[in-house]
Amino acid sequence: MVAAHREAAPLLDAVGLLRLYAMRLDGQIIAVLYCLAEAAPRPNLRHYDYLGGFDPRFASLSPGTLLIAHAIERASDEGATAFDFLRGRDPYKYRWGARDQSMYTLRLWHGGSPAAECRSEEVQ
Repeated sequence: MVAAHREAAPLLDAVGLLRLYAMRLDGQIIAVLYCLAEAAPRPNLRHYDYLGGFDPRFASLSPGTLLIAHAIERASDEGATAFDFLRGRDPYKYRWGARDQSMYTLRLWHGGSPAAECRSEEVQ
């Protein structure tokens, strides 16, 4: 997975779809947020909160919350109408006003056997 992101991140950045945020304290990175953006212009533009983390020594400063607030503000500034937290029912997502969305399974068969199965769950 790490190798895939190392390869994909520069390509996503080159086409303007990558949003990386970092929070520093006294020059030290204490939190990061990895987001993706849909290509603009398009109606109902979305940004996606893919992955984030923070140094637990600074939990009392709520760096994750601050970075998400910053990312949502930037997404809005760029014309996004939704900030998608992707799958999972983590409590912090609902504190931002997330709502569950139904997702569907798509199954494709070729020659009588399953060729691919895609399943996802999303919290918006």
